[in-house]
Amino acid sequence: MTDLTHAEKCKLIAEALGIKVVIIDDCCFEQPPEYLTIQCGPCYDPYRYDAQAMEVVKEFRLDILSYENGIYEVTKTVTAINSDISTIYPQSEDLNTAIVECAVQAIQAGWSKGNE
Repeated sequence: MTDLTHAEKCKLIAEALGIKVVIIDDCCFEQPPEYLTIQCGPCYDPYRYDAQAMEVVKEFRLDILSYENGIYEVTKTVTAINSDISTIYPQSEDLNTAIVECAVQAIQAGWSKGNE
């Protein structure tokens, strides 16, 4: 898969979790129900918002390791529909970045909600 933008990664994760979003000006917003007159709801950005990042950890069942040098490693083992097994372990000095990158890679490897 090609490189995704920040907003595209947020949208990919949101949609995998069943959250409807729309990208406006390179920012990902929750799409409100049709009966509301506002165009977009709160920003969906687990890079920036810890609560959203922790929801990703919970839903994707990610494991987090912290090293003494300030690096976080987030791991996930994915079994795709075709039975291929992938272990994903991105690292970053920023915990939320490692979480998002792990979730995106898990989706790209075949993870889907309810398919664990």
